[in-house]
Amino acid sequence: MLTIVSVSAFALFIYKFFRSIYFMDEVQIKHQMEAFVLAFALGLLLLMTLGLIDLYLDLNPQDWNYRFLVPIFILFYFIGLFIAKRKYNFEDEKFN
Repeated sequence: MLTIVSVSAFALFIYKFFRSIYFMDEVQIKHQMEAFVLAFALGLLLLMTLGLIDLYLDLNPQDWNYRFLVPIFILFYFIGLFIAKRKYNFEDEKFN
């Protein structure tokens, strides 16, 4: 029951977050989408790397559990957001 409540709450959060994207302008949408794409790609790279390492070495489940990977995925999202905001930073441009 606790799993169903947790998954439902997270699904509702994702739904509300994607619905809030409709109220953003184009640059904000690009920021969010690029952050998601980078976080997803880095997350897949991390899972693939850990899976391949686990084939050859026995990783300690106490150190490499799924609950430790979730904060890393959140960190990947904020790294992507930082990179996207720097990419579309218009404050340094000079207009004549």
